[in-house]
Amino acid sequence: MDEKEIKKPVIQLYHITVNNRSNGGPKLNIDSIQIEHLGEFLENKDQQGAPYKHNVPKLDKKQLTNAKIYRFPKLTLPRDKMEIIHKKYGSRVIRDRTKADLAVVSDLYFESLTETNWSYVKFTSREDLKNILLNENFVEEEEINRLNDLLSSLDGNDKSYFSMNHQYYYNSLPGGLHAFLQTLNDYKSDVYNRRCTYVPVSNKIEYSWLLNNQELLCWDKELNSAATEDSVTITEETYFSIGKIVASSDMENVAIGMEMMANCNTDESFTYLALLFFNNNDNMKDCKNWNYVNFKSLKRRFNHYIDNKNPVYTWPYDKLIQNLVKDNALTEFAVQTITKDMFDTVLKRTFGSTGDSVFNIDPSILTLKEEYLKKICEEDLSNELTF
Repeated sequence: MDEKEIKKPVIQLYHITVNNRSNGGPKLNIDSIQIEHLGEFLENKDQQGAPYKHNVPKLDKKQLTNAKIYRFPKLTLPRDKMEIIHKKYGSRVIRDRTKADLAVVSDLYFESLTETNWSYVKFTSREDLKNILLNENFVEEEEINRLNDLLSSLDGNDKSYFSMNHQYYYNSLPGGLHAFLQTLNDYKSDVYNRRCTYVPVSNKIEYSWLLNNQELLCWDKELNSAATEDSVTITEETYFSIGKIVASSDMENVAIGMEMMANCNTDESFTYLALLFFNNNDNMKDCKNWNYVNFKSLKRRFNHYIDNKNPVYTWPYDKLIQNLVKDNALTEFAVQTITKDMFDTVLKRTFGSTGDSVFNIDPSILTLKEEYLKKICEEDLSNELTF
């Protein structure tokens, strides 16, 4: 993760609604335009993708010695792992974050403080907006000063962003109003994208505290790593063993496999854990351990690998590869494992090339696109993988 200094967002995001039905004449009046302050703009994308990434300083384990630690909500850090930290470093949890040496935060908590607006960013400054709105061809002359005052009264600087939805079904409107809405639709800003992530006004104080106290923050996953660094790491061999256990019809065996997953070195075993969740979460859900505190914490960290598998379609495997890339966990082992699984569960079933079929296909026909091949992480493969 990039460790650049966090800077407080300064671009305000507004949303424009033009209520053309309430407009009685051929042009707009100020009562036909509503401008809502959504909050502070973070980023926008053309489509759904990875959540906005917040930068938090990398943890120096020396900071843990005798540290007073504050826990934010929504952590993937169970209390038993926290107890390991306390015993190992002499730290303790406190309830007043202003007196903390460290404040543990998660991606989930940051995400809970942000929202997404599925509207296009049409304007990136008030001047752009004024050039269209304050036009006598579109707006009643006596309304221009009122509208100018409204725009000038908005919080934020001149780089405020303004989003709006496309306006449709206006062909029957009077000429001036029709031209105005057509002009809005045709206008595209230099950040014209569909998905805006922002900090709502209601979360501004909490979000600002996190940004302004960056030096106190550490990721929950780093504390989890510190707690499990002496734990066993899942290997290729143990991956297949645990896979058989958690796929068992004996729930006592499944519980044992889930305990092995929950107590391993999570970071070093990340790829294997992701594959175990992807392939076996349906069976594990029937085990009582699924809702145990220790395993719930692990589930939250691997949530995007759960409930994705469907043996009929290829898209779950696409998503699995994409998630592993985002987590920097796509290995050659994962590629070969996923390829074989997809071949057996999708292609063979789809094409029926089994048994007495005169056709012969094998997993070698499945290859990743070059852009994904470049993202495979290096790993120690002392032996050729066999399945």
